[in-house]
Amino acid sequence: MNDKFKLVSVFLGNISLALSAFIIAAILIADLSVKEYGEFVLYQSCIVSWVIISKPPVWQAIVKFSYEIKLNEVLKISYFLELVCYFFTALILFFILYFCFYSVVVENILLIVFSIFFGYFINSGVVLGFFRSQSKFYILSLIQFISSCIKLVFATFYHEDVKVLFISFVFIDGALWVLAFTYVYMEYKRNKDESSLINAISKKRITNFAFWSWGNSISDLPVTQFDRVIIAYLMGLELVGVYNIMKRVSQLLGQIADPISQISFPKFSEMLHEGKVGSIYKIIIKISLLMFLVTIVSLSFTYLLYEMVNEHVFSSKLTLYKNELLMFMSIQGLSLVFVWIHPLFLSVGKMKEGFFIVTFSSLFYVMLLFLLRDMGLAGVLIATILQFFVLISLKVYYVFFNRYTGKVF
Repeated sequence: MNDKFKLVSVFLGNISLALSAFIIAAILIADLSVKEYGEFVLYQSCIVSWVIISKPPVWQAIVKFSYEIKLNEVLKISYFLELVCYFFTALILFFILYFCFYSVVVENILLIVFSIFFGYFINSGVVLGFFRSQSKFYILSLIQFISSCIKLVFATFYHEDVKVLFISFVFIDGALWVLAFTYVYMEYKRNKDESSLINAISKKRITNFAFWSWGNSISDLPVTQFDRVIIAYLMGLELVGVYNIMKRVSQLLGQIADPISQISFPKFSEMLHEGKVGSIYKIIIKISLLMFLVTIVSLSFTYLLYEMVNEHVFSSKLTLYKNELLMFMSIQGLSLVFVWIHPLFLSVGKMKEGFFIVTFSSLFYVMLLFLLRDMGLAGVLIATILQFFVLISLKVYYVFFNRYTGKVF
């Protein structure tokens, strides 16, 4: 499968997801208050956070090590890690909820049961790793597309109760990922005879990589998911509703970069394995130039179309936030120019350093949110750009300039 087809398939899946989220936000904002929409956003943040916290992202280990070790063996180790970790984190969550928040459990029992059961399958690392290592990005895109279409129908015809709508969304995603998981398991069984035993050192490498990846994912939560919870606590549900719309709009821009990031990771891993460092430099330059052009064009269109979209899509509820949206998109655009550093960092294998970098930048971000809370959205924007600067600077330093950490370039 050539790289252009991979890019297009991932892009179509991501853009369908982003567009549906954007349209759903417009539908809910039109019929609900910004505060009620903020409540729905918090529910979504909770399930996404739970999926990340509850299990290691073993797909990264599968993609990286499938070039060195038989895929079935990597899948077997990854499945074991994912299942065991999820069992224990679900058990811990149950005891915390039962003994500390019993009234919340009783009031939201269906929501909690659905989230815990389907949380194991949603974004399963084994499924993601299998399809990405096999370059079958179109299957993952198909899952995203089907999910987006069904959610859009639900949101259009039934959105009076945001809690019921959220449970419906969890069920839709969960059912699709169960089907995908079943397919991967059948492929694993079919190719079981091709497996070969791997030594303890390789198992340890895979396990360490997976757990450091898990640490990276969890430490990044304050920026990717907990930001909404923190903003809701510090500034109120209405402001978190506005912030989430800004983030959704900016994510349309990010959907262009995500396919590049997904495809670059296995590509960088393969090139490093073959010693083609010069080719990696060429890809980095191409990605940076492309993302810069995309950012300039996107910002221009946003500036020109803002008034029309605000009036006809969001019922003029974002009239006061034009400058903040443009600034937020500028920050996101700048991050896209450096999007190549994240898959390259994974490919080089600096997961331990990455964990400490992400943890430091996330804590720095949270501290800034508390210090700048009186500035409202302006404070959030300042915290975002400073966190981005710290994160990118440290990752670039560790990959290109730090001679004491196994420098590759």
